[in-house]
Amino acid sequence: MADNCHRTLEAHAGRAKTLELVQLLASAWSVTKLRGPKENENEEKRKRSTPSGIDITVGTMCFEYNKNRVAMTSVRCDSFLISPTMSVNGEYENYLPVRDAFNEVHNAFRIKQNTVQLTEEKLRSLCEKSDVTVKEIEKARTRKYCLENYLKMTEYRLKEYDNRENECRNEFEKTQATDRLTIDDELKNLYDTNNAITHELENIKKDLNSLKSSFNLEIPYNTNVIPSCNDNRTRLDIEIKEVHDKTGPLIQEGEELQQLKTEYDKKLAELKNKVNN
Repeated sequence: MADNCHRTLEAHAGRAKTLELVQLLASAWSVTKLRGPKENENEEKRKRSTPSGIDITVGTMCFEYNKNRVAMTSVRCDSFLISPTMSVNGEYENYLPVRDAFNEVHNAFRIKQNTVQLTEEKLRSLCEKSDVTVKEIEKARTRKYCLENYLKMTEYRLKEYDNRENECRNEFEKTQATDRLTIDDELKNLYDTNNAITHELENIKKDLNSLKSSFNLEIPYNTNVIPSCNDNRTRLDIEIKEVHDKTGPLIQEGEELQQLKTEYDKKLAELKNKVNN
């Protein structure tokens, strides 16, 4: 845009000084102040008379330099007469009012300034959005850091649980092996005890059978020996009493052994179920 304005001004400018000022204007970024012609200027000094002269206004522009920025601070407009064809360095060329060219450049730069202001507003809005986005990113990073720490803690706990599970499994296997040996020993003892009880019962049965056979004594019947019957009866009563005295403890011991055998059989069945399970 500045290049187009520059070419327009260069085509229409008729004075070298004015052209230089217009070139400075074309390179300016913004126009800060404009003011009209001063009332106390001596217009006669800048008037030129021609047969077909007209009264137009040209401007003297003042600039200031601030770093890389060129700003036009004021414009002084002076009125003078100029002809449609004006001699510049001995040559005649068509000359249009510099004021119109200046207005064209000024309007172009005003549009440029508005565009810059809109761009600055958009940039400011983007900066605000960027600040919000940065805060959200920081929150997301913090959340990510917390989640990573929680994940590490969870993995550490899982590892501890796995180690504890392995320890419990090993301990259970050792205990199971020890219990199995203990159960086998108890079963062997029970089998031995059961065999001993069975053998003892067999002996008791033999003793009982022998005692029963003693009741079936054959007493010879002899009428000539009547007085001796009382003696035999007394002897039999004594033997029966002795047998009762002997069989009573044996029977009681047999009952106790039978009860003990029943308890051992019950315990043996429980151990068998435990081994099977």
